[in-house]
Amino acid sequence: MKKISLKKITSEDSPALTSFIDYWVSYDANTVLLSYAELKRRNHQFSEKHRSRLKEFCEKNNVEDIDSFLTSALLTIGYDNYKECYSKEIVAEKEAKTEQAVKIKIGSSINEDEETKYPALRSISIIIKIFGWLVFIGTAIFTYVLAEKDEISAYTLFISGIIMGLGAIAFAELIKLFIDIEHNTRTITKGEQTH
Repeated sequence: MKKISLKKITSEDSPALTSFIDYWVSYDANTVLLSYAELKRRNHQFSEKHRSRLKEFCEKNNVEDIDSFLTSALLTIGYDNYKECYSKEIVAEKEAKTEQAVKIKIGSSINEDEETKYPALRSISIIIKIFGWLVFIGTAIFTYVLAEKDEISAYTLFISGIIMGLGAIAFAELIKLFIDIEHNTRTITKGEQTH
């Protein structure tokens, strides 16, 4: 017997759901019950043929009517009625997906906006940071070479190189800090304008 999930049932059109009822022998009881409940939620008008098939289904499962069978099946999975089941299982999932999509859209637009604002400053910051690291590397090499000839000059070079390298990297980070402050201020301002 085929078992079809609630998510799949709610995505099917009404003729497909009525076929689950017509051929109920091929499907498990929950699939038939949920198909019936979904059709009722859609205000589907059941034909005499479908009522007859539902009656056969009930007789086979030793229950008097389809609605009480549906209620007992829903209670076993923790729901009082199909409306509650649909609301928690389907509507809540759709809302969560929509909310996630909005967050992704907002996040991507913020990131795109961040990267397109102040490209020259961003480039300068990267160049200065690279320069700072090159100063560190150059200082280490020249200090090593100079240490064999003149220790005092080597220490002076080492200290001045460290100060210059740190200064350059700090300046690059300061540029980035100002860009971030501008971005955060703009974001807060936009948030206040929407309220």
